[in-house]
Amino acid sequence: MARTPRDTSCLLPPDGSHKSYRVRKYCLDPATRARLPAPYTGKTALIENLKTTDKREAERLAPRWRVYFDDLIAAARPRALDEVPNVRILPINEEIGPVSDAEAEATLRALNDAWAKVEPDVKWVLLRGNKMMVPRAPGKARPSMPPIKPAEHPYDITSRFAEPRHDMTASPNGVVDFEEVMALWHAERLQASDPPESKAITNKRNRMEELFEFVGHRDMGRVTEPQARAYRNKVLKEGTAYHKIHDIKSMYKVAKRGGLITTINVFADIEAGERAENKTPPLSDDEARRVLTEARRSPKPAVRWCHELAAFTTGMNSELLLAEASELYQIESGKWAGQWVWDMRFRENLKTKDRRRIVALHPSIIEQGFPAYHATRKGKALFDGGYSNNDQDLRDLIHDLHIDKGFYAWRKRVSFLVSKKEAAGESLGCYISGHAAPNIAGKFYRFHELPDEFGDIIKAINSLKDPVTGTDGHGR
Repeated sequence: MARTPRDTSCLLPPDGSHKSYRVRKYCLDPATRARLPAPYTGKTALIENLKTTDKREAERLAPRWRVYFDDLIAAARPRALDEVPNVRILPINEEIGPVSDAEAEATLRALNDAWAKVEPDVKWVLLRGNKMMVPRAPGKARPSMPPIKPAEHPYDITSRFAEPRHDMTASPNGVVDFEEVMALWHAERLQASDPPESKAITNKRNRMEELFEFVGHRDMGRVTEPQARAYRNKVLKEGTAYHKIHDIKSMYKVAKRGGLITTINVFADIEAGERAENKTPPLSDDEARRVLTEARRSPKPAVRWCHELAAFTTGMNSELLLAEASELYQIESGKWAGQWVWDMRFRENLKTKDRRRIVALHPSIIEQGFPAYHATRKGKALFDGGYSNNDQDLRDLIHDLHIDKGFYAWRKRVSFLVSKKEAAGESLGCYISGHAAPNIAGKFYRFHELPDEFGDIIKAINSLKDPVTGTDGHGR
């Protein structure tokens, strides 16, 4: 399986002036810099604040920004078609209506025939999305041309193919700055004693940025109802509407509550649709045996121990790969002295607050030599290496065994097996898996030194059978 190249050489660590990691990309060509969009126009260094002090999280986010910067620079380079002599571009606006290839080419031929009487040396080409169509004679194959990313085209042709995509009229709301809305949302959450987690902040930013890219500007107040409906239709077709529309609607509600939007909320009546059901099947007994057998042979610590831990703990790939070694320890005194645990009750980079939990480590993990590896990681992250590379290695091991499932299939398997155990039952099973608590006692579970029910948690974990040896934590 091909791997995504990973380059974090543009990652800037926190310093005296900046508290968070930043990502940087240089643009050395003056002509290209002059054509970059705001806020990067004319800048040699393209820099974005990743808004995190966690190095692993920064390493995960940096490549996305680097790809984004690469795309901006590629689009701005003075080699686009609009700078080639005697070539002019006619963009197709398919939001106005569907345009067939035959209709587009007929218009292109007519345009070139008419233009030949005025400027014989000039040729027009059509631009649909990022694909170029060049004139062709009827019955002939169209020449093969590579995709391009156009810059802003100066040609204003009044036709159904060239109407402006975006409404450029001023908003009756004034400029509604997304950053101001984010600050207001954050203040609301703090007022409710429920500060947003980094994942929620990142999701809202990413989804609003996608909307801004779609409408062509960053003013929430200028987004129209037709654009909101068009965006919903786009993400519905992509199968990503539920979470994206949900987050965008929430931002517009915040802007409306705060008086930043004084007219209608264009997303008020936009529905997100039904949430897609997670149909990832768990690993079967045979698949679990094969995966764990192969993982135990791996020379890569992240592969070796992530699969081992996931086989008994309901740990997700992000929970494991971003773990600190200090989270896993042996209880030194008290009722549970000698028991190894994985304590995530104070983690900040988990999917939800309910994922903050403490689980017992299965005896098989200890017997396989995990304490010896753990001793080498004192004061460090549990695993070296970048998040993306390690995550890819985890999935590669499963796929190389011709198993068409992801690493999450481990969690599905263990959660199902634990929920079946009489010792765990319905309530303790949700604590082990990190699901929402069923009652008030469960909501405060993570604040206790160790809950009274921890013995049942140990019993439930130890009842799981090692997929390779077939024995449980009691050697039976």
